[in-house]
Amino acid sequence: MTCVLGVMGQIEPDTGTMLMALSIFWYLWHVGETPNYWMDVFPGAALNGIGVAFAFPMVSAAAVRDVTPADLSIASAVTRAASQVGQAVGVALILVFVGTGADLGSFRHAWWTLFGCTCAAAALTTALGPPRAATGAVARPGPVT
Repeated sequence: MTCVLGVMGQIEPDTGTMLMALSIFWYLWHVGETPNYWMDVFPGAALNGIGVAFAFPMVSAAAVRDVTPADLSIASAVTRAASQVGQAVGVALILVFVGTGADLGSFRHAWWTLFGCTCAAAALTTALGPPRAATGAVARPGPVT
């Protein structure tokens, strides 16, 4: 498993997904029938916001890091389209779990599902590894003599 803040302060892609999973676990642990917003909901929301801010750019960059410059625009477009579809499907699934009722049991079911998905995402981003070596499509400048 990669370390959370990586080498020399670089943020690893799994940092954000781990924070997102932690934020959902916060909801499962703290939110009850009559939650206090500042003590029960806000800390989880803040963790989730930080996690999203770390995860989305890192995963987007990792998705196109081994693409040649000639293919970068199409790879970036496909990555963004997949992200948008994934977010739309995720929201739809959560609405299916919550349903028309706003009872705590429905939300707990949705949170457990989200927790499982974010843990799976953290495991997948942990396995990314370093970028592959350049394929020779881009000439790297040599030392100046």
